[in-house]
Amino acid sequence: MTEVGMRIIVVALSIGEMYLGYRFLTVCWVNDEEITRAGKVLMNVLAVVMGILAGINREIALFSSNLFVLQVILTGIPLLLLFPKKKLMALSLLIIWFTLIALVDFLAVFVVMEVKVNFFENVFFGMNGYKVGIFLFTRCVMMGMFLEMQMRAGQLKEIFATYKKGTVLFCVGLVVLLRRYQIAMAGFDDVGTTLHTKGIALSLFLMVVVAGIFVWMWAKITYVKQEMIFIRSRDKLREENYRNLRGLLEENQQLQHDMKHHFQILRDYAREGRLEDLRTYLDDIQEPLVRLQKIPWTRSEILNLILNQKFWEAEQAGIEMNLYVDSDFQMLLKEAEISALFGNLLDNALEACLRMEKGKRWVCVTLERKQGMIFIRIENSIDRLPRMEGSEFLTGKEDKKLHGLGVKSVKRIVEKYEGEIEMQVKIDSFITDITFFNEEERQNEIK
Repeated sequence: MTEVGMRIIVVALSIGEMYLGYRFLTVCWVNDEEITRAGKVLMNVLAVVMGILAGINREIALFSSNLFVLQVILTGIPLLLLFPKKKLMALSLLIIWFTLIALVDFLAVFVVMEVKVNFFENVFFGMNGYKVGIFLFTRCVMMGMFLEMQMRAGQLKEIFATYKKGTVLFCVGLVVLLRRYQIAMAGFDDVGTTLHTKGIALSLFLMVVVAGIFVWMWAKITYVKQEMIFIRSRDKLREENYRNLRGLLEENQQLQHDMKHHFQILRDYAREGRLEDLRTYLDDIQEPLVRLQKIPWTRSEILNLILNQKFWEAEQAGIEMNLYVDSDFQMLLKEAEISALFGNLLDNALEACLRMEKGKRWVCVTLERKQGMIFIRIENSIDRLPRMEGSEFLTGKEDKKLHGLGVKSVKRIVEKYEGEIEMQVKIDSFITDITFFNEEERQNEIK
């Protein structure tokens, strides 16, 4: 292969490495729909520019710390612009991706150096087939890892959302390990005993670290996968329930439309003295009318169904439920997301009230829209302060397997739309505050 051909291959591999770095973020942290068209264009342009620079630099040396820093800075620019609230995690994951690639390069080199003499200068300096072979092999390994992770994107996002601090610390640890490899290389020659001993030690340590990480991630992915299956099944059941409510509402409207006919039948029963038939008929037409009042709290039909249903459930349980809602309140979430968000929050609030004696049960719901932002507050009475584990509130449910699943579903939705959620406890109440930003901008994008 000619030297020009090898350079083209290295540059192409470097561009692909940069592009996959951005795709790695959509697998582990952000959603693809969160990235605007302009953001995607910027990412692609920077991936090409940085890939070309990296490819040219790699003609001189296998790894350069200066290039690594420049790579992080340039590729990190879109993250600061697109994800201001997620920038630390996004940048940490991007650094993890580039660091893992460099470490796999080093690992491959050290392994080959154990069996091939005079390999050091051939692979670290200049452009040759050895270096191209190393780059091809390691990028294929990273591509395989990426495709495997892409199949488990949902579970990975749950893991990284739960272990943010751990991810940042892991990023720092990998960078330190990368630096140790670079220092180790700086004083090595091809046949030195120091290289042989330290190379084996560092490579073995790296393999242990990577193996441990993958075992841990496999265990967490298995657990999170089962948890997500349960959450999605419950959210699907809740969505089906509200579809049934919509059907009940339509039945209710039809009953109201047919009221003239019903009154005629009732009048006939009364005139003929058929009191038992009259009572039965009244019960038949009254139940759906009583159960679901069509109160238009908001501009969202599904949210109105949920609020009316929960208001009825609260009445049946002797819970005082007060709603303070802006008449033009509307959310640009999918119906399934609105169902999961409010269904979980209100179910938790009503369940907490049921543990209290009657007369002290109350729930207060506030929904406001101000200056393009959405404010949601749900406050409910409590009989005792909830227990905590770290920064998480522990469930009061008897079935501990259900611990926090509803809250996790809510947090996943809030984080998807870059909102904020805060939970706080007062002496006699539990408060959940949720804020969604840039609601008007998203509405304009949809239009």
